Amino acid sequence: MEPLIITAGKIPTTLLSASRNIVVIEEEEIRESPASSIEDLLKYISGVSINQRGPEGVQSDVSVRGGSFEQTLILVDGIRMNNPQTAHHNLDLPVQLEDIDRIEILKGPAARLYGGGAYAGVINIITRKEEPKKLKLKALIGNYRLLDGSFSLSQPLGLSYNTLSFCGKHSDGYRHNTDFDIWNVFFNSVGSYRELKGNIYFGYNNKDFGASYFYSDVYPNQREHTKTTFLKGSIDFKKTNMNFYWRLHKDDYLLNYEDPGFYRNYHTTHSYGSVLQSSFSSVSGVTTGGLEIGGDKIESTNLGDHSRMKARFFFEHGLPEIHKIDVVLGSSLCYYSDWGWYFSPGIDIGYSFSKRTYLYAAIEKGLRIPSYTELYLSSPVNIGNRDLIPESALSFETGIRAARGSILTNISAFIRNQKNTIDWLRESEIEPWGAENAGEVTVKGLDINFTFKSIARMYKKIPIPVIKFGYTFLNLDRDGSSLQSKYLLGYPEHKFTLSADYDLASNLKQVWKARYEILPDSEKYLILDTGISFEVKNSEIFLDVTNLFNTEYTQAGWIPMPGRWIKAGIRIKVY
Repeated sequence: MEPLIITAGKIPTTLLSASRNIVVIEEEEIRESPASSIEDLLKYISGVSINQRGPEGVQSDVSVRGGSFEQTLILVDGIRMNNPQTAHHNLDLPVQLEDIDRIEILKGPAARLYGGGAYAGVINIITRKEEPKKLKLKALIGNYRLLDGSFSLSQPLGLSYNTLSFCGKHSDGYRHNTDFDIWNVFFNSVGSYRELKGNIYFGYNNKDFGASYFYSDVYPNQREHTKTTFLKGSIDFKKTNMNFYWRLHKDDYLLNYEDPGFYRNYHTTHSYGSVLQSSFSSVSGVTTGGLEIGGDKIESTNLGDHSRMKARFFFEHGLPEIHKIDVVLGSSLCYYSDWGWYFSPGIDIGYSFSKRTYLYAAIEKGLRIPSYTELYLSSPVNIGNRDLIPESALSFETGIRAARGSILTNISAFIRNQKNTIDWLRESEIEPWGAENAGEVTVKGLDINFTFKSIARMYKKIPIPVIKFGYTFLNLDRDGSSLQSKYLLGYPEHKFTLSADYDLASNLKQVWKARYEILPDSEKYLILDTGISFEVKNSEIFLDVTNLFNTEYTQAGWIPMPGRWIKAGIRIKVY
């Protein structure tokens, strides 16, 4: 069955007929993966780069197709989760893996759909809804005194389906000052009456962790404590949808926990808004339009107190198919009280070469306004710039998607021309990083993906249900500058990914996931993860091993990553 894709456009479509490059991580893959966080799942997606500062979901920067972590939009159920303080906190999400139905990754810009920030890619995390009555428990232990436990309760009540989950995680850390405690609470309620449907979502995430060298290669005793609260309500009636959301994020940061008075920052940010969207059909096609109104606010001991109002008008129109040609066009008109108006048009064109082969092309203009950190930060190692202006980009992509028997192929080429690109630069290691508009940058690339399904049914001697292979090539050309870049060159030029499921015996399964990355500075590394699970009655016993080869490598510029990490646990379905 082809999954219904909701992230690629305001008009839902199937995966095979989407005129964009879309990857879907489905529920079964999430459950069987050795991943212990959302960023672990994203590591094995071609075209997606994860720069971890801390493992197990402590903190990671996610970027798509050579963009910076500030240029990727994170959504939960279609609602923006980007932090206006800094995108370092974009993955402070109040949702655990057990709560996720699937993850849709849109590679490429989507400003016409989602406004500013949807610059290089979009990641939409879609939670479970309308679950039957069940109670699930999980317990896990691992190296570095890792403890992880959770429960999830789903209980229908009257006309509503309700899910409540809680998880806690602790580790002493894999090196100096990398210990962490993470807590997460999730509640989701969906109710319906005739054609009216409502949803209430509440989430809370609490992280207290050692941040050794996280933001500077000079200070090993950094420490951070973040708290995220998220509340969303939605109402659906026929083809009209209205969402209300509020995200509160608190950040307590120490540059040196042994001397708290030396440099300490408190940041509190609010992001809030409402989105109204409606669609209708006519002889000229399907039209969807809407309005989003909201704002951001920050109260900070370092960045100061600032706020902005935001408004966005958007529309998308899908023309009727003519001679096997699909055309979807749209635009977004965004207003920021501190920047003014910005217009982001785009068009997708698809051609059904045959019943199972689809050619597509897309062109779109993207934009991103500076974060509050980029504008106002003042620290011994990083200095913001109040004179920054928004960055923009014009992106073009063309590709082919084909399904033949059990093989799904997706090949695409893309180019993104960026103007006023924002980066952190410095002349030498003894100087602080400074935020600057780094000029024009051109990103070119190639994205290849193959999925082989149902292999065991075709070749009974090969007990492998699914094999996935991905490859991405990226080339970044920037204005001739001798300044050191903090983030522009942090992407892999070549990234190979391979994953496979293997049935060892009845009820015994093994999952392999490998990635090989070559960075612009010629650093290269191979990481192999594996997981073995055994199901018996209502329980599943599992053993996960990450970085099986104990590879030494760094991410986020200079931070050493963990070596081999062994974890074992059990999942129980009580009822």
